[in-house]
Amino acid sequence: MKRVFYLLFIVIIACSKDDPIIQYPLTIEIEGEGIVEEVVIAQGKTTDYSLGSVLELTAKPSDGWLFVEWQGDLTGTDNPKQITIDKAKTVKAIFILSPLSLNNSTVEYEEIHPFLAEPVLNSKRQINVIVLNYIPSKDNGYTVDQNTFPFRDDSGNYDPKLKVKDFKKWILGETIRVKKGIEEGSIFRGYKTNNDPYIGIKVIKYINIYKIPKTERSLSQERFAVDSTEAYYPDYHKLFEDLKIKELVENENVKEIWFNRKSLSVPESNMSSPTSGDISNLYYEQGYQFNNDYENTDLPIYDRTYVVYSHWLHNSYDFTLHVRGHQIERQMSYFEDGNFLWGKFKGFNIGGNGRERGCGTVHYPVNATSDYQYNNSSSVLSDIENWLPDNSGEQTLINSDSWKRDITISTSMPIWNDYKSETNRSIIGNDPQGGWMIYWFQSIPGDILIPFNKDGENYTLSNWWNLFYDWDDAIKENRKQWE
Repeated sequence: MKRVFYLLFIVIIACSKDDPIIQYPLTIEIEGEGIVEEVVIAQGKTTDYSLGSVLELTAKPSDGWLFVEWQGDLTGTDNPKQITIDKAKTVKAIFILSPLSLNNSTVEYEEIHPFLAEPVLNSKRQINVIVLNYIPSKDNGYTVDQNTFPFRDDSGNYDPKLKVKDFKKWILGETIRVKKGIEEGSIFRGYKTNNDPYIGIKVIKYINIYKIPKTERSLSQERFAVDSTEAYYPDYHKLFEDLKIKELVENENVKEIWFNRKSLSVPESNMSSPTSGDISNLYYEQGYQFNNDYENTDLPIYDRTYVVYSHWLHNSYDFTLHVRGHQIERQMSYFEDGNFLWGKFKGFNIGGNGRERGCGTVHYPVNATSDYQYNNSSSVLSDIENWLPDNSGEQTLINSDSWKRDITISTSMPIWNDYKSETNRSIIGNDPQGGWMIYWFQSIPGDILIPFNKDGENYTLSNWWNLFYDWDDAIKENRKQWE
């Protein structure tokens, strides 16, 4: 919110009463919620043209707001502060919402964007999610701490005084794209059908974290000098206690926590489960040494399973879907039995042109002969679009053009063109990796029955999304990938 006030102060610059009086305006602008009070300290001398009135300005924030700085012809953070009126001047007082100071963290609960607040239309199953945005800030959420892991612009440069309000735009845009990718990916064979999405994501809390409790990690002196404590682990026990995550998981059926971050040492995905233990993709950054003392106890265990997904904010949505794909691989592998249905789904044999049978993996599209060939234009005769467990599905020629397609997000997007132009990107799936991930998700057996013959008896594959999301019941009831 911006408000403007015009204050006229008289400076007498004439030597006789008959000379004209010149008035200089002082414009006060307000960003946020608060007021600025003025007190005249000294009037300008009538015989000295160079001197003007001296005023003391005091910024007074409204309830729930903080004063953070002056801008314009008055700068700095001192409050009150004096200004001399010797010409027309403009001063802006910046106020921000005061974050909550909890026992171990400083946070802000933000209003949830309408697209995030509701599951996609006609989805058959709602998944409740908490979004945590770690934005390190030394001034209560006004500027981003860019001393470590700086967030860079389109040219690879970075603003050392990057405003939190701008960085939030990127986080929101990415979160919207991830949600759309997950929901779109739950449309079984949506690349050729008009099926409805099976999964609808509902974000029930959207929380910005400006100060986070950390657990110390052993670092070399050289690395600590560069990364400081931003390369430490988050202390989930203290953070989740502050945020009352236990109640949200157990009483509001939260199944996922999306941890948007630009720093800290966090695995790609991390499960906490009272029934199976940690079945997740505990991949950290390169050169990381696995720490059993931390990894085995890092997340508090509640009465229900939940998964924390790392969303590395220096990447884009396609990498976040990639991380989710690995978690799917880990959980589906858990259900593998003598029927090897997960193995058959992936495909066992990689030939000179890729996999002719099976649907590939996160790293290996069906036409890939090595990792990460998401933009491979070479074709393979594949059954991915008609996969059946007995390898009888019809084969068609498949290459990267098969999965690169425009998927439009129908909502208002944040705009940040002068720093990160992709912030307002409203079309996904047209990039190689993002397109492959959504295409691969859509090939996973869902709510459309796939026949499966076992020992001469006819069965169907179960809905694997239910295995994935109903983890506790699936383990307790010994559910299978077929039924």
